[in-house]
Amino acid sequence: MRGGNRQSDHTRMGKEKFEALIRESFDRGTRMFDLADLYGTHPYVIPALKAIQRDRFQIVSKIWFRDGGIPDKERPDADVVVERFLKEVGTDYLDLVLLHCVVSPKWNEELRKQIARLAYRNLNTPDR
Repeated sequence: MRGGNRQSDHTRMGKEKFEALIRESFDRGTRMFDLADLYGTHPYVIPALKAIQRDRFQIVSKIWFRDGGIPDKERPDADVVVERFLKEVGTDYLDLVLLHCVVSPKWNEELRKQIARLAYRNLNTPDR
């Protein structure tokens, strides 16, 4: 799957075909769906799986914090981005959120603020 700038091979299939792919994938045993802001896949998953209880599958998404890759010039903090993801995906929780494409050996210093924002948000989220 190739993706960037909030589109991917999957989103270019069109909504109907991509949602059919997601449903077929679930029917064949897929229970974890890997999304990303970079791929533009957020709006497709929940509509495709609306007849399935949310606790029967997991949703992973990734925050793109580097320059380029998405059309937005600004990179809001991780807690703000997660709130947008929840709205785009149409769910009240994500099972895992990653910082996308971490390659720097100083990642733990450079991304300290984002890691803290994610941890704080997680600690202050009511149990499901």
